[in-house]
Amino acid sequence: MFDDFFIRALVAGIGVAFITGPLGCFVVWRRLSYFGDTLAHSALLGVTIALSLEFNIALSVFITASVIALFLIQLQKKTNLPGDALLGLLAHSSLGIGLVAIGFLSFIRFDVMGLLFGDILAVTTNDLLVIWIGGILILLTLRFIWKPLFASTVNYELAEAEGLKPDIAKAIFTLLMAAVIALSIKMIGLLLITGMLIIPAAFARNLSDTPKQMVLFSIIGGLLSVILGLFSSLKFNTPSGPSIITAALVLFIISLFKIKQTIKLKNWLGNDNIMVMQTLTRNQQIVFDIINKSSEPLKAYTILSNVQKKGIKAPPQVYRALDKLIEMGKIHKIESKNAFVACQNSSCNVSKATAFSICESCEEVTEISNSKISKYLSNFAEKAGMEYKKYNLEFFGLCKKCK
Repeated sequence: MFDDFFIRALVAGIGVAFITGPLGCFVVWRRLSYFGDTLAHSALLGVTIALSLEFNIALSVFITASVIALFLIQLQKKTNLPGDALLGLLAHSSLGIGLVAIGFLSFIRFDVMGLLFGDILAVTTNDLLVIWIGGILILLTLRFIWKPLFASTVNYELAEAEGLKPDIAKAIFTLLMAAVIALSIKMIGLLLITGMLIIPAAFARNLSDTPKQMVLFSIIGGLLSVILGLFSSLKFNTPSGPSIITAALVLFIISLFKIKQTIKLKNWLGNDNIMVMQTLTRNQQIVFDIINKSSEPLKAYTILSNVQKKGIKAPPQVYRALDKLIEMGKIHKIESKNAFVACQNSSCNVSKATAFSICESCEEVTEISNSKISKYLSNFAEKAGMEYKKYNLEFFGLCKKCK
């Protein structure tokens, strides 16, 4: 079955797509695209070391990229240079050293273009075993660190306060990035592997509403990129790496049309109707139902204790749901009490003005809906030369029951 070089390349590419999909989402979420370039450039140094010592190339690249990554983490702690400066320093230094080292290896014949841009002819049956076994180990490890890594992506301080050890998760993720680069050398090439991480994830970002959806669409985008890229590489005799990246770019451009259609739909319907069409995720619906059924404002930790019974364990999940519900106009935050109440007026997201009557005795909250308040505040802001994004008025006193 694997006697045909194209079948081997296709199976290898599918394995790479399954690995780069989830990891690429974290690269996009954590804004680590330049970090990926740094590791990819350092891989050339690993290749030269492997060739000079007659060592396994993938293993040498993994060790070299891991050392560079861990060295970067230590440099960030011990120097005052910004992160992007350190990334640029290590990326170009390691690439330069690798190219210089290649010049001294004139007695060894190897395909530099294949290493830089990928070569489907270079994939062997042993490479398939390494990619799939290594890929399964990478995905299992990612599944193990998913919670602390995702929590620290949302809020590092909160993840640390929860005892999730985000620094350890970050170090393991760095090693996983190095492993992906080592596995993808022959398929994508050293210079373009970061594109395989970023572009399918960016494609998925345009089509998804939740993190899980983004991971799924990223894998699908990677699979389509590999299939289209390899077939075009075979037909037009082009390097496999650039062909796969070009296919991924085409898919990303196509995904932009969904955004444009959504913008047109919003402009046509207006804000009032958009509120009706918005759908809630499972977590958002659970949080909203708890707030909506409560007769008094609820603090975040009270909400968290209630949702834990329904399977939501991590605080970041609750905070993300609260932020999204506020953005959608479903709930409001009572600033004086640091608590949340359900929206009682469907037009408050349009006026941007929210007013509340709060009883100091029973803590009953009544939302005040009055367009004159919004108009008055808008006129005041215009005269004062200020641009207010949101108004939140709170009036305190005693309700009829508590007088």
